[in-house]
Amino acid sequence: MDSSKVAALNAELEAKQKKFDEAAVESFWSENGELIYVLKEGHDLVEYSNILKYILETNGVFEHSTNVKVTHADQTHFQVFSIGEDSIHLDGELNDEQSDIDSNAISGFEDFLTHPETPSKFSAERNLEYVLPEEVNFEVVASDIDKFITKTIKRNKDFSITLVCGKDKVLLEYPAIL
Repeated sequence: MDSSKVAALNAELEAKQKKFDEAAVESFWSENGELIYVLKEGHDLVEYSNILKYILETNGVFEHSTNVKVTHADQTHFQVFSIGEDSIHLDGELNDEQSDIDSNAISGFEDFLTHPETPSKFSAERNLEYVLPEEVNFEVVASDIDKFITKTIKRNKDFSITLVCGKDKVLLEYPAIL
């Protein structure tokens, strides 16, 4: 990669880091191994999660998959994403282009599932159908989505999610945990 592109990436990283630092109050590790960032009230969780994900991926600081949660001090709403060893580095090369496609699909699903109006989209049978982009590695994405739901979604009622990718479908079932 030529030096002008590296300089542009460095400038973008620096600007995003400054913006995020101005909004962040603290960060800490939870008991279950999640990295949690607390923002000042009024800052958009989705926007700042995307900024933080860019910062962490660009720096490539994690050697294993880690869940990162962005929230406000009251911790009533949060945005969660995973980051791991398949991060982007400033040399501009993706370790794995397919991983990036899959990661974006998983992130999109996580955003959808944690969005306030998502519960209204469940069918009468408590099933939610979600269509993934066709270019994803369906098995990997379905597995990571299942891990996300298992770790982060409180389940006071039984529900299921049907993931659709082209002609493939998988049904993920989740019993209530009381």
